[in-house]
Amino acid sequence: MKKPLVSVIIPVYNGQSYLKETILSVQKSNYKNFEIILVNDGSKDKSKELCYKLKKKYKNIRVFSFKKNRGLSNILNYAVRKAKGKYIARINQDDLMVVNRIFSQVYFLENNLDHVLVGGNLKLISEKGKPIDVLSYPQTDQEIRNNWLYLNSFADPAVMYRKKTFLKVGNYDQNFYPADDYHLWFRMGQTGKVANLNHVVIKFRVHDEAATVKLHKKMIESTKKVHEWAAENIQKPSLLVTLYWKTQYFLAKYFSPQFNFIIYRLIKKVIYSKSQFETIFFPKKIINRVKTHPKTFNFSGQ
Repeated sequence: MKKPLVSVIIPVYNGQSYLKETILSVQKSNYKNFEIILVNDGSKDKSKELCYKLKKKYKNIRVFSFKKNRGLSNILNYAVRKAKGKYIARINQDDLMVVNRIFSQVYFLENNLDHVLVGGNLKLISEKGKPIDVLSYPQTDQEIRNNWLYLNSFADPAVMYRKKTFLKVGNYDQNFYPADDYHLWFRMGQTGKVANLNHVVIKFRVHDEAATVKLHKKMIESTKKVHEWAAENIQKPSLLVTLYWKTQYFLAKYFSPQFNFIIYRLIKKVIYSKSQFETIFFPKKIINRVKTHPKTFNFSGQ
């Protein structure tokens, strides 16, 4: 196998239920110059055995395994350093990749050298894969900076970033886990431009065993920590932003993860709506939109 341009990183912890389906979705990509890095983080089920079985089946899979759980941040940092690709693409062990995700994100980064990170929209699906909703994100660098104190403007399993930028800013920080991705996007945004493609790149599975549900209380505490860091290192929050943070923290602390996830989706839809959000808070019109890619391109890896 020639040196891959993209490394798709999938941390695995007790992920035997959906991992095979996730890998199949990645292998169906219409872009072929990629490797898949599976890192088994001390799973207690049959995930380790499944990882090696998948490696035997597909030549572009590499597997690393640890006996004891090291934590997601540490596993991601380890995987990025093992990656051979120029670009790092994330996806979770229970999500599905759409066929043109790698193609479109590689094209964007190859043609926008001032950008260090690109994400995309999510299609929320049930345990059985039935569609629930579509979660859209702000597209341009300016839109994201207008929004990033309010909400995380990227979905971690939907991002692709430059490995050299990751190494420059220095890792996912376990001290901010499980909001360590939110913290990382801020730091990457200090080195270059960021964006989201205006189409679905990942089918995000919603179920009771998902980290977004199981780690809900810890997530809000770590998000609060990221907000405090951003207020000191990124920009001073307005009174409105501070009020929003306090409201978000209150709802998350006293209501169920399921309720908060619904509210969070609604808030995202409002904040990321151009007509509602930009008109009220940022009336200056943003002209440059993130354009969709053409059907073909001619650089290595097509």
